[in-house]
Amino acid sequence: MGFGEDEYGIKKGGRNWNSILMPLMGLILLMCAAAMAFALSEPATTFLRSRMNNVPAGDEVQLAVGVAIFLVLILVFGFVYAIFAPKPDKIVSENELAKEKKARERERMEQKKRRRQINQNMARERRERENRQ
Repeated sequence: MGFGEDEYGIKKGGRNWNSILMPLMGLILLMCAAAMAFALSEPATTFLRSRMNNVPAGDEVQLAVGVAIFLVLILVFGFVYAIFAPKPDKIVSENELAKEKKARERERMEQKKRRRQINQNMARERRERENRQ
């Protein structure tokens, strides 16, 4: 295995356009959400003022409503992306994981056995020294 190689990974050649264009697509989605929030902030503010009596008439309320709409749109876009985004292929198979787990368990048992054997040998040597004295 060479430097920088993953034990289970398979190197793919060429460009991955998905990863190259994702930041650009995210920026476009942010701009779309901002434009939609800007367009919907005034009707939403007038609707809010018609339903509630205590809403002040300043531009700060419209700005707050626009920011709230923007955040909701970003959350919706993120949720949709999380559902429909292409999932990466499994790099490690379940059989390989099971084999590794069994190998680790077997190695642990062998270490335990070696430790027990060393302890027995040390105890036997200690008994022999005590019997000589």
